[in-house]
Amino acid sequence: MNQIIKLDYTDEMIERAYKKAEELGVLRGSLTKGAGNFAGYLGEEAVANYLGVRISSCDDGDAKFHYDMIWKGQKLDVKTKKRGYRVPTLNLDGSIETFNTEQKCDSYIFASISYKNTNYYKPYESPRDEHKDILAIHLCGIINKDEYYSKATFHKKGTIDPTNGYEFRKDRYNVLYSEMYPVELNDKCELCGDKNTKNLKFISACDNCDLMYSIERSLEVYS
Repeated sequence: MNQIIKLDYTDEMIERAYKKAEELGVLRGSLTKGAGNFAGYLGEEAVANYLGVRISSCDDGDAKFHYDMIWKGQKLDVKTKKRGYRVPTLNLDGSIETFNTEQKCDSYIFASISYKNTNYYKPYESPRDEHKDILAIHLCGIINKDEYYSKATFHKKGTIDPTNGYEFRKDRYNVLYSEMYPVELNDKCELCGDKNTKNLKFISACDNCDLMYSIERSLEVYS
């Protein structure tokens, strides 16, 4: 059964998200005219930190348009939804706009950012004030791309969302978080097999192996 996971985030992640959002500008099809850029990048930061992987969405080349990171061999695209005052539950859904369906990723991973301000979907007077309104970030589930569309309900622009009464402003697909899967991290050290691991870059490692692995990675990178 899927589960909602609260994610950590730091001032450094916030700063990186602001910088990326400012460089990106307004994307084609953006409902918020670029106001959602920061949330999207902060969602990526929080998810990547939890998984222990690097973000590739700002790399050179076309791959950045299709996926945001690679985890356990899967090309993942992070979909972040903004919500006012609301901690996500499994009876809410993860959405994908129809112009996004051609992305060449393996799976979608869904994040949710909860805000204090009910006008969270509008641009802030000072663009760098948005993080002050954030209550929490949650990881809501993962699902293979093909399975997502096989389970999805299509909603036409102008119709009413039966879960909340709001009008759809774009054609979109929805899948309930309850129909997705939990994001399971390794519970064993990949070096010695012990439990009580923490996620590092590239692997999961226990405290005893953490230092050894970090030194080896440094020698490999800088030698």
